Amino acid sequence: MVLDLRKNNFTGNLPPLCAHSTSLSTIVVNGNRFEGLVHVSLLKCNGQQVLDVGNNAINDTFPAWLRILQELQVLILKSNKLHGPTSTWQTKFCFPKLRIFDLSRNDFSGSLPAKVFGNFKAMIKLEGEDTEEIKYMELNSSFDASYEDSVSLVIKGRDIELERISTIMTTIDLSSNHFEGVIPKTLKDLSSLWLLNLSHNNLRGHIPMELGQLNTLEALDLSWNQLTGKIPQELTRLNFLSFLNVSQNHLIGPIPQVRQFNTFENDSYGGNLDLCGLPLTKKCGTSDSSHVPQQLESEEEGESYFFSGFTWESVVIGYSCGLVVGTVMWSLMFKYRKPKCIFQLHHLQALNLAYNDFNPSSIPHNIGRLRYLNLSWSSFDGKIPTEISYLSNLVSLHLSGYDLQLDERTFETMLHNFTNLELLALPLVDISSPIPVNISSSSLWYVDLTVTNLRGVLTESFFLQPNLENLNLGDNSLLKGVLPKIHPSNTLLKLDISFTGISGELPDSIGTLSSLNYLNLHGCDFSGHIPDSIGNLIQIRELWFWGNRFTGHIPSTISKLKHLTRLDLPSNSFSGEIHDVFSNLQQLRYFDLSDNSFIGPFPSSILREMLMES
Repeated sequence: MVLDLRKNNFTGNLPPLCAHSTSLSTIVVNGNRFEGLVHVSLLKCNGQQVLDVGNNAINDTFPAWLRILQELQVLILKSNKLHGPTSTWQTKFCFPKLRIFDLSRNDFSGSLPAKVFGNFKAMIKLEGEDTEEIKYMELNSSFDASYEDSVSLVIKGRDIELERISTIMTTIDLSSNHFEGVIPKTLKDLSSLWLLNLSHNNLRGHIPMELGQLNTLEALDLSWNQLTGKIPQELTRLNFLSFLNVSQNHLIGPIPQVRQFNTFENDSYGGNLDLCGLPLTKKCGTSDSSHVPQQLESEEEGESYFFSGFTWESVVIGYSCGLVVGTVMWSLMFKYRKPKCIFQLHHLQALNLAYNDFNPSSIPHNIGRLRYLNLSWSSFDGKIPTEISYLSNLVSLHLSGYDLQLDERTFETMLHNFTNLELLALPLVDISSPIPVNISSSSLWYVDLTVTNLRGVLTESFFLQPNLENLNLGDNSLLKGVLPKIHPSNTLLKLDISFTGISGELPDSIGTLSSLNYLNLHGCDFSGHIPDSIGNLIQIRELWFWGNRFTGHIPSTISKLKHLTRLDLPSNSFSGEIHDVFSNLQQLRYFDLSDNSFIGPFPSSILREMLMES
């Protein structure tokens, strides 16, 4: 379960978010005006992976009791009023799976406890980890949807919004506090650390040469401290280091002139009056005899992360093209060649060659008298032959792939001739045609024209189909106009027009789709209020309204949607206080109001009802 309330203007004390549920795995309330303490009820969510309460006004000491959350991977407490000495962290401070640890812009004090970093087991690279493919944190659900965790971090001196958190990203940001003492040498053990920011504190002493063992480090910021001594030559071992800032300290001596250090500019070293050598204009008075350090015994060559797909061996299939075959349904991996004679089986009625590798191959012109054809994701390329439009008895057509093109005339002919068509799936086929107006088949129940470069104005043609259950027109940015008046339907189950240019107000007639269970308006340009008729979608399970220009309040009629499991409303222009319209939504598991203009206290009654475990 996910609770995402980021970028609003909620006020008052931070509510007891886990008081009525133990199933939350992600809690994000970043960018509000919550006050008070971090509530101990968070411990009830013992499977929690992400906790982000950054950019609020929380006034508390460090909640060391969070160590009990053994699954926690992301902990962001930045930009609050947290305070207190680090001496309270010393005992049993253990976050074994923590990958992102951000306490920046608070008022913590004391020395950095060396033992703490040794407990960050997930930041210690394990043997063989480099060979794994990059994965991203996400929460999968049982109803065909996923939530990808995202955070905002200071990376290389800039605030960066990370839309997805990779499981190899490990960061520690303790900047802009009042930490003092020396930089702990135990940081060297965090060999998978990607970013380390200790800037704007009162740290003293030398830069530990042991930091040169952080061989995956890409960003190191030690600026605005009281550090002394030379820049260790051992740091030149950091082959992936692309950002370095040691400015505004008391460092002395020559700047290393080796490897990536030759790419850093003046800003990396400013304010250290006794540093010398390029890129600074101050020349070193005498030649320095410092050496380039030898490789440590434990140091190995860095390996690049990459995606590695399955490599399939050729599969030998015995078949005879002289057989009289009624149905061929294969989903095996052929390599380098296509079985041309399959298409010459004149009695063949159903052909499924999906998920093969016939590259490079075009779809043959001689395709028999098929009624069912599935050539999706088999690496066919080129123009789809006109002869396909002559299959007047075709019931199901599934063609998908990045390299297929369908000309406008063939597309129109298909929709005219296929009078018995029930399934039409052409995702990622380059059609580049106006959206169809005339559709001959009255049996059509499934349409998927995702990412097909459809253009023109959306008409009511699809909505007049008497048996239509699934309509997916998403990711066609040239599809414009307003959502037409929708005729009442008790068959349509899924409607997806996400990432199109559809605009205007959501019509009241949307409420006539009495059987609808999935509505995706993600990334369109809708505006105005959500109509009260939305409450008539009593079978709806998922509402995706992210990234539009909806305004006003959440309609009270939404309380009628007892089967709703996902309510996605971020990045709109909703405003005002949130009223308790969620009392009956006991199935709700994903609730995102982030990046709107809500104000006032966040009602705890919503959490009590919405997060109650079923």
